[in-house]
Amino acid sequence: VSGHIRPDGDCVGSVMGLYLYLKKELPEAEIDVYLEKPADIFRCISHIEDIKSEFNNEESNKIYDVFKVNDKDLDNYKFKETIHLLSREKEKNSKEKKIIGSIVMNANPFTLGHEYLIDYALKRCEWLYLFVVQENQSFFQFEDRFNMILKGCEEKKNISILPSGKMIISNITFPEYFQKETIFNNEDIKQKTISNIALDFRVFSSYIVPALGITKRFVAEEPSDLLTRQYNESMKKVLSAYDIEVIEIPRKTSDDGEVISASVVRRLYRKKNYKEMEKLVPKSTLDFLINNENKYIIDTMKGRI
Repeated sequence: VSGHIRPDGDCVGSVMGLYLYLKKELPEAEIDVYLEKPADIFRCISHIEDIKSEFNNEESNKIYDVFKVNDKDLDNYKFKETIHLLSREKEKNSKEKKIIGSIVMNANPFTLGHEYLIDYALKRCEWLYLFVVQENQSFFQFEDRFNMILKGCEEKKNISILPSGKMIISNITFPEYFQKETIFNNEDIKQKTISNIALDFRVFSSYIVPALGITKRFVAEEPSDLLTRQYNESMKKVLSAYDIEVIEIPRKTSDDGEVISASVVRRLYRKKNYKEMEKLVPKSTLDFLINNENKYIIDTMKGRI
């Protein structure tokens, strides 16, 4: 038995009522109740201590199949419109393909590491859908990130590069992605983050996957960013319940043996260290960064993160 994320009184009451009813009527059955940790005000409810807020891999396969985004959300956030556009994209590019890959990236900015992941995926699927995070809450604006990827992939075949819209890593499905620096210092926020990560994947699996016929999702390992690492681990748990293969590969390293990271590129960019950046980004990205130095270096000085 479970309910929605950020449970209010109606949710907690109805879930616990159903749980207690089933326990009474089906004494031989194994029944568990899953919710985010309820507020202390609900401690008066009988057996509230039975609520579980974490589950193992085996349990997750039973749980995630029943979660769906409701029709109200589909209308309010124009999800239906997005799904229609994606279905048209499939008709145009990958209708007859069987092995369809996907990647979601922020590319802040587009590095040789991102390009390595794309090339790896292209060798292992018949068509690749690459979604670029569309929310404008990164160092580089969405339009510029999108164009850096387009330029870096202009010679590649069998790939569609698409904006993520509101259905993938957005302020609707996963707002905490844009608040990384505060997440793991606050336990309550951390629990909500774990729930929203799962929500992001359920939306992806329930709507985007069938619209495009996606069978695989490719991702790079995350050795340092705790939130992204948690994102990758949750991805494996949730997507496996929908029979989507998650392929996680080691990060590309530079000639110096260091993992190529967009955050390192941003630090070098603030210092205008283009010599070191040459080792980490495609020429098309480097050209863009040099040509837009005033736009982004000035913004950085004004306090952009």
